Amino acid sequence: EQKLHEGAKPQQVVFLRDGRVFSTGFSRMSERQWGLWDGNSLELIDRQELDSSNGVLFPFYDPDVNMIYLVGKGDSAIRYFEVTEDAPYFHFLSMYQSSDPQRGMGWMPKRGLDVSTCEIARLYKLHQRGLCEPISFTVPRKSELFQDDLYPDTCTDAYALSVSDWLSGKDSEPVLQSMRPSNDGNALHPAPPKPLVAAAVTLVCFVPGRRLAGCHFGARCPGQGSAAAAFVNCGESSALCWRRRGGKFATKQQPIRPARDVPDAVVASLQSKVTELTACMTELRYSMASLTTENEDLRRRIDQLERDLAIRLKGQQQQQQQRQAAPLASGDIEDDDEDIENADGDQRHSDCILGRA
Repeated sequence: EQKLHEGAKPQQVVFLRDGRVFSTGFSRMSERQWGLWDGNSLELIDRQELDSSNGVLFPFYDPDVNMIYLVGKGDSAIRYFEVTEDAPYFHFLSMYQSSDPQRGMGWMPKRGLDVSTCEIARLYKLHQRGLCEPISFTVPRKSELFQDDLYPDTCTDAYALSVSDWLSGKDSEPVLQSMRPSNDGNALHPAPPKPLVAAAVTLVCFVPGRRLAGCHFGARCPGQGSAAAAFVNCGESSALCWRRRGGKFATKQQPIRPARDVPDAVVASLQSKVTELTACMTELRYSMASLTTENEDLRRRIDQLERDLAIRLKGQQQQQQQRQAAPLASGDIEDDDEDIENADGDQRHSDCILGRA
């Protein structure tokens, strides 16, 4: 028995396939750590500090490819590493980031992954409001063959020992199963195409009037012979067809050859509808451009009116201030005239008195 980390917060431990122990915890200064220990003696092999967040780290270990996904409660990032037997033991691969923190995390067993898209892990993120978001981790591969290096034999849900055998001290390796899809030889079959309906035309692989040559299916295209084979795609997305054709689109084009069971009237009607829709889209673009121009003119007029109104208001305020100041000036002039008249009267009165004397 040994304390793996000095912090008082919860610790998590997983056993690696080679017998070593991987742990997550906190240091005495509440810094998040991960450690690698010997499974028999619990001697420390390596220990590193991750960051100073306070969320508990939950490790998710994939023994098939020796990868560990570190998920912190309350974090918005998922870090994943590759585990090796030699130093430095852990190699940082990448980090998934999002804007919403995670309140909890779970993941899908290896048997439930989609091998056709090279999916190596799928985690389920629990948001604060109870929303569960699946997060898929895939490896980009162009080849459609089964990827043996990504999908070694994995554990099944079948038990390898019975209760009596285990109690008697017997031991056994877990029961493994292959991840290769059954009954497919050496290549993955594409998903079954969706039913093709002439009323719901989807222009993905084909364009009006012409068709891209070099389709992956060729003569085995599931759309051949159907009522909408002239315009509807074969069920594969354009990106998938792009990858399957070696990373480039075919440049050679050929005219559409309608299927024999499609009447010429139907083909002509579809082509006329496509032409009408194209004309309507062009007219709509012109209308939007004219509306944008009119909107800009209207905005300029409004700005000019606002400037004129501000100038007029300022002129009216100045005139009002001048009118309020005018009566005060005229009152001062009248008072000065009265003072002058009074002074003249006093002078005449004084002159009369002197004359009498």
